[in-house]
Amino acid sequence: MKRLIIFFFMINLGIAINAQEYIKDGTVWHTSVVGTHDPYATEHFVTTEVIGDTLVNGVSGLKVYTSTDSEPLELSAIIRVEGSKVYFWSNASEQWNLAYDFGLKQGEGCWVSVMEGALSQYYTDKSTYVYCTGISNIIVYEGTQGDAIEVPVLSLEEYNPDNMTECLGIGSWIVGIGSTRGFLSNNYFEADGIGSKLLLDVWCNEELIMSTSTPTKINEVSPKNNIKTGIVYDLNGVQCKTLKSGHIYIVDGKKIINK
Repeated sequence: MKRLIIFFFMINLGIAINAQEYIKDGTVWHTSVVGTHDPYATEHFVTTEVIGDTLVNGVSGLKVYTSTDSEPLELSAIIRVEGSKVYFWSNASEQWNLAYDFGLKQGEGCWVSVMEGALSQYYTDKSTYVYCTGISNIIVYEGTQGDAIEVPVLSLEEYNPDNMTECLGIGSWIVGIGSTRGFLSNNYFEADGIGSKLLLDVWCNEELIMSTSTPTKINEVSPKNNIKTGIVYDLNGVQCKTLKSGHIYIVDGKKIINK
């Protein structure tokens, strides 16, 4: 699989990407989350990973797991992908709800529901209307020396279902990948208590697909076979002897992604 490194540069044209190309078994998203409920803003790293499939009322779906920092993975969502659309199963309503429609054009919109916590007994189906205000492209490189290709990003405004004149916030979806705030954060772009969420990178079957870092920063991230000295820690400061592919570690005070 090709490695794609994102360089944030907006242009006007676009290309079509089928969501099934990247949202599949073996895909991993890494997201930085900074909370504001604590007295001091604390950064956490969330891993979201598609592992295997399952049947829900006779319909096949993919199992999505999440882990904060180095906590064990827990089942967070069951999704299915149909062309440019991604649906998730809600235990509360016992139905498939729309999470993403990557096929939106400028001037079009759709209703989407909150994907995070959809399997919890406390989940409430909260929907918002997202409206596409424009489509720009980010330059993506096939490897560090490869030719640039273009991946479209949907610029979105979000509206309250009870008051369609009230804009709740703005956000972006990377077509075929997910929200720039992380895969499960498909809407409620400006949720209370979250200082920031940023999608860091996306992997598939242990190969880097894309990163929101510049090429220079990506070159500073070392694969495990380049780690010759220094003690390796996880994000909780626990020393590690075994490294897992696609996970973030700290070596000599620097964050590295183990390839």
